[in-house]
Amino acid sequence: MLKDRSDLTIITNDIKIAAELINAKPKCIVTGGEVQPEVGTLYGSHAQELLRSIHVDLFILGAHAVHESAGVTAPTLEKARIKQLMMGAAEKTWLISDSRKFSEKALAHVCDLENLEGIITDARLSEDEAENYHEQIRLVQL
Repeated sequence: MLKDRSDLTIITNDIKIAAELINAKPKCIVTGGEVQPEVGTLYGSHAQELLRSIHVDLFILGAHAVHESAGVTAPTLEKARIKQLMMGAAEKTWLISDSRKFSEKALAHVCDLENLEGIITDARLSEDEAENYHEQIRLVQL
């Protein structure tokens, strides 16, 4: 949906997302850094340095795990740090996550739910889970 928006600059640490934007209208900036094998995300000091030097209006955070009390977590400390730096560069952060990742925990803490503007997920989140999360944060189900 963003491919036709010429009024955007998209910053990503994911080479697969960057590849999707090669023939798209938005300007695309890639963080640089070391490539995570089999995943295609970029991390390390180069990515961190760029993220410390920018300001963005909106960060769309992908999650590995979302939990009512543990918040958003990632499988490695490095991934959590990159996500934290992205959040620090943004005015607002929205989490996007499919329902399978809810009520799950991973190793490294990214943020508490209160640090998010809201969560966007699919309609397969159970009614009870949706109600529990909705009590804490704005929840949008598509």
